[in-house]
Amino acid sequence: MDMTPAPETIINITKSAASNVSNSSAPTQTFEKLEPLMTQDGTFVDIGRLIVVGVAGAVGGVLLSHFALTTCDFVSIEVPVGYYNETLTAHAGMSEFSSLDSVIFGSSFGCISYEDQYYGQEAPEFAKIMSMLAMVFGSIATLIVWLYNFTSSTTVIAWTLARMSATAAALFQFGTLQFFYSQVCEDNACSIGTGSFFSFIAGCIYAYMAFEMGRNSPVQRMIPGMCKELIAKGDTHGDVDSLGKEKDSYYSAPELV
Repeated sequence: MDMTPAPETIINITKSAASNVSNSSAPTQTFEKLEPLMTQDGTFVDIGRLIVVGVAGAVGGVLLSHFALTTCDFVSIEVPVGYYNETLTAHAGMSEFSSLDSVIFGSSFGCISYEDQYYGQEAPEFAKIMSMLAMVFGSIATLIVWLYNFTSSTTVIAWTLARMSATAAALFQFGTLQFFYSQVCEDNACSIGTGSFFSFIAGCIYAYMAFEMGRNSPVQRMIPGMCKELIAKGDTHGDVDSLGKEKDSYYSAPELV
């Protein structure tokens, strides 16, 4: 019987083939010339998509939140005026509203503060607080995304905080629509205004941010990786059990048994 070992089969993997294999798990690239980034745990992040998320958060989220908070045209109010009940359109916002005088005489958006004693309007406080909270949490989420875009580094805590902030911003932004149930709209027939429309768009953008930051997360596999590292250390040093928890210290003295 011929005991000569079979010749070894040599397999050469070209650099391009290896590159194709390594990039097979990469997410779809948003920009053709912007390659995905590989994190320390071996996952790929579409940096182009996160740039889009950052721009959407800054422009479509924070700026629209600010507009919805400060505009005098959050809702439109149809006001019958005169002997023939001609219908004119007034406006109301979080902090200001347009008076009937400005509507009748055609002055463009003569906004008056709710605190003006002459008119005695009750401000939509709940919707205003919701709008302020949405802008704060949206700013936090957007800032963390842009920090990662510029530095290509983040932490599990920071990224989780950003996702939670974006989710909270979406909920708070949708909460501004409580304006339609405030005293202002109970006394008047309110319809959608520019501010409420942009507020809804901002809420959708914050929700998109939270979704995209979860799908294209640079830290989504860092926690399992950390657990594996703890387990490996436990197998080597005996200081942690199979669940990654620290074992109780004990002293073994077989000679005393």
